[in-house]
Amino acid sequence: MNRIQLWSVSMLTCIYVVSLFARDNGSGPLEAGRWGLLAGVGAAPGFFKNRGNNQTVWPRSGLACDVTVPNNTLTCDQLFRVLTTPEDMFQQNACKFPKFNQLFSNGVVHVTGQISYNVCNNTQYFLEGVYERARGNCITLVAKNFRAPTFCNGANINNCSSSTDCSNSGGILTCDIIGTPLTVELPTTASFANYQAYGGYIGARYYCNRVWCNRFTFFGGFKIGMLHRRQVCFTSSVAAHSATLAGDMTVYNFPATSNSYTLFCASNAVSGGLQLGTDFCINDCWSVLVGVEVVATSPFKSNRNLITVRNDPTGTATGFGHNFEQATNFILASTGSFIQFPVWAGIRWEFDFCKRACDEC
Repeated sequence: MNRIQLWSVSMLTCIYVVSLFARDNGSGPLEAGRWGLLAGVGAAPGFFKNRGNNQTVWPRSGLACDVTVPNNTLTCDQLFRVLTTPEDMFQQNACKFPKFNQLFSNGVVHVTGQISYNVCNNTQYFLEGVYERARGNCITLVAKNFRAPTFCNGANINNCSSSTDCSNSGGILTCDIIGTPLTVELPTTASFANYQAYGGYIGARYYCNRVWCNRFTFFGGFKIGMLHRRQVCFTSSVAAHSATLAGDMTVYNFPATSNSYTLFCASNAVSGGLQLGTDFCINDCWSVLVGVEVVATSPFKSNRNLITVRNDPTGTATGFGHNFEQATNFILASTGSFIQFPVWAGIRWEFDFCKRACDEC
């Protein structure tokens, strides 16, 4: 069963369950047949569930020229040569993918607009449109990378299995065994763009009878729909620094760099959740609602092949950066499902085309 079929079955099942309660007993807080318009705003903090580990590809360090020659004379122009066809090594980051509140402010702005219809005195169907926005953070990352096990080393990183042959193609390399840690840990400052999403839902709410001077009622319901997330980019900045290669006394100076990459691609995701809340009746036309929700959405679409821009030391030939431990590719981990807890308040106007007056509650 594909994702669309699953969404359709879930929606029809939920509508059927709610319809079991949709029996007009004449005593509910709603007036059957009326339409409503609601506008609300709030916050929707959330977290990534089951974050994975980033994976990286690095070139092998530079190879030393042969200096053991007759008469102790050097036979090459430099101690290290540029690798024109470097061997790649696959590694896995020891730390999980950053949390949502590390990438973005967790004060996610949540704006909702709804069109509702009262099918009876207790049950209401609604269509909802939402907009969410969170400010991107600026954080410092220190990669803790591990060299892959022996059978995963080599120029071809397309496949990794329990065998010693990694030459076969197929799938993204996933190594469960962590190998020798790399010693170089260069802090990188990452500045993330804002998170933005637009969504559309269909749902239903069931209202209890009014209490406390016939003003308050409590409701519970569900919604299911789609959420469109915009692309999220980030800028990676590394300060100027120096480095040396093993066995070479030369100090190589790297200039400061700043490059932009795609962190999350634009995507459409299945989303749905449950809600509880209260409705305060001002009069027969106007009411104030406060709601609390739990919403689960499919994982973000992580960039599965982030190709980095490598930095060459000053005064060296183009491509000399191959000789240093600089990642060539990042395979960003899955975020897991995105779980949110929207809390919002809004005002609703109810109307019909026959009744013009706004009576008392």
